[in-house]
Amino acid sequence: MDIPYIANDRIEMYTEEIGKEDQIALERKRQAILKRRKKMRRRRIIFRIILSVLLLFILFEIIVHSPIFGVNSIVVKGNSQVEKKDIVKASKVSDGDNLYSLDTKEVESKVSKLLMVKSLKVEKDYPSTLILKLVEREKMGYIKTEDAYAILDEEGIVLDVSDKAPKLTYLEGVGKIKASKGDDLSESDNSKLKLALKILHSSYSGNLFFKRIVINGSKVDLYAMDKLSVSGEAQNVLKAIKSGDLSKAIYSTYKEDIDSGVIRVGEGGLFRLSP
Repeated sequence: MDIPYIANDRIEMYTEEIGKEDQIALERKRQAILKRRKKMRRRRIIFRIILSVLLLFILFEIIVHSPIFGVNSIVVKGNSQVEKKDIVKASKVSDGDNLYSLDTKEVESKVSKLLMVKSLKVEKDYPSTLILKLVEREKMGYIKTEDAYAILDEEGIVLDVSDKAPKLTYLEGVGKIKASKGDDLSESDNSKLKLALKILHSSYSGNLFFKRIVINGSKVDLYAMDKLSVSGEAQNVLKAIKSGDLSKAIYSTYKEDIDSGVIRVGEGGLFRLSP
């Protein structure tokens, strides 16, 4: 039998074609393997994420329902006028309530409704202690109502009503005003009262105490003592209080043992003491 003759160059081309086909097949196989690996890697990542979320959820449920984080102590700080039991009652927090899930903003809102509470900060001391830090309102002044005396803080909140005049700053010249316990007089339409409250608030912030604040139109008279007063246009006096200059002027008279006269406040914070 005759064997067909194949040229050497054709044999080489045939061999190269077979080699290319193998390479292509191998590359396709390699790409398929890489694709499967990517899918498996993606699935593992997704599985780990789901597992992590599930574990976090289980941990959260354990914490929320664990008696370890149940409130067993409520510490109240800064209260001198409001009793602890009233503060705790207002917070509506009970023994055993979960400290972790407790809404501090809600507790602040509830306790701040107490009249004498000016502000409140709630802190958690894990695992089981709740801390309530209060700033209480202070009785700073009073006004004469139709049949009594309304006692105010520096913001104009009526803290109490008494039939006797207290030893606080008397806001005079604001007219007869109706006021009940809990009223916010800063919202009043009475311009004289608003001015008196503004001066009271500024005096409180500047560590100044006046026995009387008398409103005379746009002018004011502030009595540091029975016979020693400050007089001037309201805006000039307010500026002097806020700058601290009035405080220096008053204390300088104390140092010189001056207990009578009028400290007159002019524009630009100019002071003049007259008999």
